[in-house]
Amino acid sequence: MTDAISYVYPALNAYLKKYTFDCPVIAAELTEYFDKYKHLKVENCVDDAEFNTFVEKYGKEYFYAKLKTRDNAIKDISDKKNSYLYWIDALGVEYLSYIISLAKKKGLSVRVDITRCELPTFTEFNKAFYYEHWAGKKYKEEALDDIKHNEKGGYFFRDEETGIGDVEPLHLAAELKVIETAVSTAAYELGMHNCKSFVIASDHGASRLAVIKKQEVPYDTDTKGEHSGRCCKFFDNCNVENKVVENGYIVLTDYGRFRKSRTANVEVHGGASLEEIVVPVITLTLRQHSKTKIEILDKECIKADRHNGVTLTVYISEVEATNNVSIVLDDCRYTGKMTGESYFEFELKNIKRPKKEPYKAEVFDADNLIGNIEFSVKGKAAQINAEFDFGDVD
Repeated sequence: MTDAISYVYPALNAYLKKYTFDCPVIAAELTEYFDKYKHLKVENCVDDAEFNTFVEKYGKEYFYAKLKTRDNAIKDISDKKNSYLYWIDALGVEYLSYIISLAKKKGLSVRVDITRCELPTFTEFNKAFYYEHWAGKKYKEEALDDIKHNEKGGYFFRDEETGIGDVEPLHLAAELKVIETAVSTAAYELGMHNCKSFVIASDHGASRLAVIKKQEVPYDTDTKGEHSGRCCKFFDNCNVENKVVENGYIVLTDYGRFRKSRTANVEVHGGASLEEIVVPVITLTLRQHSKTKIEILDKECIKADRHNGVTLTVYISEVEATNNVSIVLDDCRYTGKMTGESYFEFELKNIKRPKKEPYKAEVFDADNLIGNIEFSVKGKAAQINAEFDFGDVD
């Protein structure tokens, strides 16, 4: 199926590619969560018990609070005078693998900060980064948010029982087009030297699954639900289980919705699911090295140790972030240690036995995919036998 998608619809294939998060906290959880989320969005299905457990668990444990805020990430950009801020309304981290794919094709270098927005997750509480913290060149793109709201985007979803309208997530194609335009704009502005860096940021993400879940909170509130019921103004003695209180609002952390609010039928924001609250700050620059040579040393002598795994030494001709070179293998990210000029050593502790098929990994210079490697692993016993194989004895 994946091979067919890559041939028929490369953009969708890039969107669905698993993005391995590389942030100081909750990276493994975000990797697992958003890989599942993207596939469920494309399948237009939320009937996945394991994923729904993730939604409730991560909401109750407030995982998002471990991330730095988007506003702090924007404040940390030192050279705002020579940077271009491009706000894509409603851009969540689900699009990161697609954005990195586009940037690689355009010859751009990528740096990603994984951040969180303010609650509730709508623009009123998440616009200071653009209007107050940025005085330089900037632009706001509203098309992505418009697509997610049927009254503007023109996508009309209906219940399957009615037989009226579309139920598949056809709006995704239009979403990807908006993002492609943004990266093309970055390539143009950087290529014309109108700026030294191009920063893509967002106010909030959005959830398709909170819409198709149709999970109404069985509780009469003293106030009206807002943003399709994903939150409501604070009132005393609210005994809803999956909630958090922020900025005078009660915000739902699962896929529930308060009553008395118009039901969204494309995507929604305002709640505290991870797809609504986790947002990227993406810095694009012109890539200094367009062609990088990557070579595995002693490729025929790689052995697996059941205690220590595999040690891989890789020659990489040119990198920009020598302290942040990594390989991603089987959804695990391994950071390399520089052992000499252009040489990096990787401790692959999870590879403890050989296998018939070669291992395939991606090589990253910070957040930039710079190449792929492939290698076979032998067991210690096979290596010992090979060393003592002297051929036929007369």
